[in-house]
Amino acid sequence: MRYTAVINDREIAMEINSRGEVVSVTSDEGDTEIDVRPVSASRYSILLNGRSYILDVEKNVTGYYVRHRNRALEVQVKDEMDEIRERYGMGDALAEMHGMVQAPIPGRVVMIEVQEGDEVQPDDGLLILEAMKMENEIRAPVGGVVTRIHVTEGQSIEKDTLLVEIETE
Repeated sequence: MRYTAVINDREIAMEINSRGEVVSVTSDEGDTEIDVRPVSASRYSILLNGRSYILDVEKNVTGYYVRHRNRALEVQVKDEMDEIRERYGMGDALAEMHGMVQAPIPGRVVMIEVQEGDEVQPDDGLLILEAMKMENEIRAPVGGVVTRIHVTEGQSIEKDTLLVEIETE
């Protein structure tokens, strides 16, 4: 799948394919294979060009914070649909205002952290989505009551799948 990573205001277009723990990346900077293995929910062991790295990855509102040793980067990742939405001004704001939580990426639902009827606050964790060997916590965009959960644990989903509905207060 095609993605654009934005790191320190620098855009890198890339094609990413995953085969188990091996991720193939093709970009303007060349082709490479990366061995990615989760160590914990937010820590990954990476083998790249014969060198080993430990990365801490934390999802935030606009993308990810990636830390290695004493260095931290903010990384935004956009796929083709994100770029089309941006180009035509069709962001996720309207769906988020109405509590319609959609999958930002394809993956597998690892854990559901809420139940229908639960009250949530903005940024509360709703579920864990595993994608490309990384666990991503999907958080509530608004406060309210969880009225419907559309997925089950272990379910594989596509990008933009409706995950949870929250009735706003």
